[in-house]
Amino acid sequence: MESFFNKLFSSVRDGVITVAHGNEKYDVEFEPGQVEGGRVTVGELRDSCVEFTKAPRQQIRLLYRGKLLSQDAVKLSDVGIRSGSKVLCMATKNLPRNGGNDASERKERELANARNNPIEALLKLRGSIERDIEPEVERYLAAEENKEQHDRLAELLLQKLFLLDGIVATETFAEDQRLELRQKRKEAVQYAQGLLDRIDKQVKE
Repeated sequence: MESFFNKLFSSVRDGVITVAHGNEKYDVEFEPGQVEGGRVTVGELRDSCVEFTKAPRQQIRLLYRGKLLSQDAVKLSDVGIRSGSKVLCMATKNLPRNGGNDASERKERELANARNNPIEALLKLRGSIERDIEPEVERYLAAEENKEQHDRLAELLLQKLFLLDGIVATETFAEDQRLELRQKRKEAVQYAQGLLDRIDKQVKE
């Protein structure tokens, strides 16, 4: 993933982190030396993303090198982020609730299913990657399609990585079920990350 972002952004400025959100890229600036010095947290980076996403803070998710940055108190330097690093941001704006919003209702049902049946939800999510995305990746690699196609596939895979990271076992799950879920999630993440690495490698070459 890092190779792809390095291809897009070559210049590095002290205290500047590049955040990719949708099809846009934003430079988030902190005081020189603060990022490497361990004085900037995940929460502060998330706060900075509110302005350009126009989304509620709690709806902003950050991903770095395939890992979800969920703990606001963690220092950026502790997760390997430094000046010039590229972070993916995904944000969902609150939609007005109404009886005719079928998409919203469907999303709520999917989230409920993921909480109640996380292993089933995980397998369905991996299945959607295998069915819908992997064939497109293979076509892209075989045909050497353009950069726009790469960016679209990369965005889809990053979205799936976010969703995979959000599937967790509830407190009611037995320890063996928790272990099974963690293992299956790890395998699914490695699979999706592998596809992303393959298309990134082609861009780099």
